[in-house]
Amino acid sequence: MAALVVALILAGQAIFLVRSIGSGTLTAGTSTLHGSLTQRVNSVVAGALGPSDRGVPRFRVTSIKRERADRRLIDIAMTWAINNDLSAGTIGSGAAADVYTVLRDLYTANLSVGTVSLDGTYPLRKGSGPSRETVVMRLVMPRSVAAMVNAAGWDSLDVQTFWPLVHRLYVDPQFQPLPSE
Repeated sequence: MAALVVALILAGQAIFLVRSIGSGTLTAGTSTLHGSLTQRVNSVVAGALGPSDRGVPRFRVTSIKRERADRRLIDIAMTWAINNDLSAGTIGSGAAADVYTVLRDLYTANLSVGTVSLDGTYPLRKGSGPSRETVVMRLVMPRSVAAMVNAAGWDSLDVQTFWPLVHRLYVDPQFQPLPSE
């Protein structure tokens, strides 16, 4: 029985590493506990988002820098490709679930995160031309809001309760998450 449990744990870790390496976000031998700050952030985000279902890179961390006001905190900016997955009801609802998972995992990963900025992309067609990956969501989560959520407990909120707490600088109306029935 113990051997089976160990085998299942090792299989789960292997699946995570294969997905992370396949998405181009990790190299073999890195983890959330070791490596550079960039490697740790990439590892956390890769674990939160999983693979792309559209054949495009799932995410790219565009900036990690120290906050001006508090040099102990880091500000993270990233772009992520919104999946086609409709299991949450709509593509926008799936994107909101991505946002919740990424923010929860970053703010609880012991990384001293200040502000997180997220740009969500999806292919849109303008006119009669080909579709292009376009920013359809521009979101920000300041540390003060994340600290409030942390005090309440991340698991005490569902995605729909969490979504209004996210600062939405821009959300294309087609990608606005739908409320539950």
